[in-house]
Amino acid sequence: MKLKRIIISFLISSMLFGFTACGGSDGQPASTGSSAAAQTESQTTERQPQKMDVTLNVWHQYLPEVQKAIEDAFVSFTEETGIKVNFLKQEDIFKKFDMAIQSGDGPDLFISGNDQVGKFVTMDGIDSIDDRVDKTLVANLVDTAVKGFIYQDKLYGLPAHFETVALIYNKAMIKEPPKTTDDLLKLGADFAEQGKYAVVFPPFDSYFNSGFFYGAGGGFLNDKGEPTIDSPENLNALKFLQSLSQYFPKDLDHQLSTKLFLDGKAAMIISGPWELAKIKELKIDYGIANLPIMSSSNKPAAPYFSMQGMLMSKSCKEKDAAVMAMQHFASEKVAKALALSGGYIVANNKAYEDSEVSSNADMLAFKKQVEVGVATPNLAELGVLWEPLKQTLQDGVVLKKDAAETLKKHQAEAVAAIQNMK
Repeated sequence: MKLKRIIISFLISSMLFGFTACGGSDGQPASTGSSAAAQTESQTTERQPQKMDVTLNVWHQYLPEVQKAIEDAFVSFTEETGIKVNFLKQEDIFKKFDMAIQSGDGPDLFISGNDQVGKFVTMDGIDSIDDRVDKTLVANLVDTAVKGFIYQDKLYGLPAHFETVALIYNKAMIKEPPKTTDDLLKLGADFAEQGKYAVVFPPFDSYFNSGFFYGAGGGFLNDKGEPTIDSPENLNALKFLQSLSQYFPKDLDHQLSTKLFLDGKAAMIISGPWELAKIKELKIDYGIANLPIMSSSNKPAAPYFSMQGMLMSKSCKEKDAAVMAMQHFASEKVAKALALSGGYIVANNKAYEDSEVSSNADMLAFKKQVEVGVATPNLAELGVLWEPLKQTLQDGVVLKKDAAETLKKHQAEAVAAIQNMK
């Protein structure tokens, strides 16, 4: 690698310089002063880190103000290492990266969600960093987030930030959020008597509903990429959602959920940080809490959370430099820049020791939900599972068809879809 060649060349040069400094032009020892000066110069040179003349291109989808904050946080990195990092925003980023994998002419680094890792590994588009990363840095990252970038026991990326859904509640309508799903059902009945809604969220969206399935002890995929839709635990979760849905309005979707909460007709909404700007604009006195404990399992609802981190393209030529850039992107310094510029929930725990970051109560509340959540699977099979999951919820929750038959039907569809992709 280039870095190793530079170091070896430097050592050889130092040795040759040492031989020359120990003797004059006629082979006699040089004066003591000259020797001491040479030794001092050599020691000074050795203490200075060797810089790398490398430029890395990074594809991303951040807004301009966030890109600027990241670039500012990389200035010291470039000064210390010599590595220049160009952040290049891309439209249709996944389509472009798919094409770049085929052509071998892509970026060095790529900022992506962890759910794409399995797909890119299968396409032979990214490299593992398993044996290259600083273990101390990894230990400072949220553990559940790191796991989201592990595929087939190898680490492919480092998480920088994540997002998930939690329970956002209107304090004027409800003093404390429900502790259990049984409590939530009781609130549903109580608010229905008032012509209002206890909680709203899109009943057909598996991302928003995932917490109840995983909290019940079920889930959508096992570690082998096999669908587990018709598990007994999922049956308990679906029956709960069927009971809760009797307190939903007709044709409930993402847009209507937000409108009902903002209009004061729903006490709670299951949603993410993207709702907060409008909530604050309307001066709603709100709180954020974890989803309730599943009464069927006595375990907390554990929603999916998605993460963004850097992945190394297979076409990257300067892999040592790329790993250094990936580690800086996951560092405390960049985490603070992301938190303050875009309100991101960052994965580096050290960043929360900063008073500016820790003073953001919303960020801490969503981070608390992530800590009991489930990283969105990075298995390639997940890509074909979204539709069977949507149909499961559509039939079971919206249309209220028999729960067991619904799970059995869409389990078969999921198995067939995964077989067809192989």
